[in-house]
Amino acid sequence: MQKLGDNPTLRDEIRRYLLGKYQADSPIWSERFGQPEPLSAFLQRVVEMYPQEIDALVKMMLPQVDSSDEAYRASLKAEQMRRDGIVFFTTLPIGLPETCGSFEAFGERGNISLAVAVKSVRQWVSGTGPPILTLIGQTGTGKSHLSTAAGRHLFDKGENVMFRREGDMMADFRSAVPRGQVEEVLAAFSSVPWLIVDDFGTAFVNDSGMLGELRDRLFDTLWSGAGTWRGALRTLVTTNLSSKELPRRVASRLSHSRWGNPIVGIDAPDYRVHGPG
Repeated sequence: MQKLGDNPTLRDEIRRYLLGKYQADSPIWSERFGQPEPLSAFLQRVVEMYPQEIDALVKMMLPQVDSSDEAYRASLKAEQMRRDGIVFFTTLPIGLPETCGSFEAFGERGNISLAVAVKSVRQWVSGTGPPILTLIGQTGTGKSHLSTAAGRHLFDKGENVMFRREGDMMADFRSAVPRGQVEEVLAAFSSVPWLIVDDFGTAFVNDSGMLGELRDRLFDTLWSGAGTWRGALRTLVTTNLSSKELPRRVASRLSHSRWGNPIVGIDAPDYRVHGPG
C-alpha cells in the first residue's frame, strides 16, 4: 500500500486507491506499493477516518440521485446510522450461513413459479423491484437456497448483509432482554441495508407478547425505510405460511403493493424428495 505521509486527506486516499487499481499490473508499482486495496475495505476505512467529509459528500450528492423529500430524508437517516456504528452492533454479526446456495446452482426444473422466484430475487439484489420481497412455498421448494444465494451475491459485492432464520432472530431479541439491549438489537436489525429473514413463521411467537410486539415494530420500521434508492432498507423474507396465515400486522407490510408485487408464490414439489430435476 502506498504511504501517504502523516496526515493524508480524503483526496489523497482516493488518489492512492485509483492509482493502485489502474496500475496494479505494473511490476514496479506492485513492488513499491503492494497489492491494491479491495474496494470494500477502502470504503469502510475512509468512512471511519473522514466522517465529516463523507457526510458533506452524501448531503451534496443524494438530492441529485432522488429529489423526493421522503427518499432524501430516509437516505440521510440510513447513512447517519451507519456512521454511528449501529449497523455493526457487535452482538449481531453481519454474515451468512456456512453453507450458501448460488443462483447458478439453482434448478428451475421447468417450473414457471420457480423461474419467477429466481427473477424476482435477482431483481431484489440488483436494487430494483420491490424492496420488501417475500417468497411463499412449501418445504423443499428452494426458498432457503434462493435466500442464501442472494446473501452470497451481496456479500461478494461487498454489501452489508445480515441473514437470520426467524428462530435465531427471536433468540437475539430474547437474549437482549436481561441485558437491557432490546432497543439496540432492534436498531441493528432495522438499519442494516440488506436483511434476509429465512423460515419466517417457524418461531411460534405469541403475537400479543413482547417478542411479537418487537417483531411487529421491526417490520414497521423496515417498511417505513424501504425504497429503491441507494441507502434504503431492503428485506427478503421466506416462509411456509400462506398470506392468510401470516401475523396480521406483518402481513400488511409484506403485501403492500407500493412498489409492485411484493409476494412471490412457489408452486413446486419438494426437491429434497424428488430431486432438483
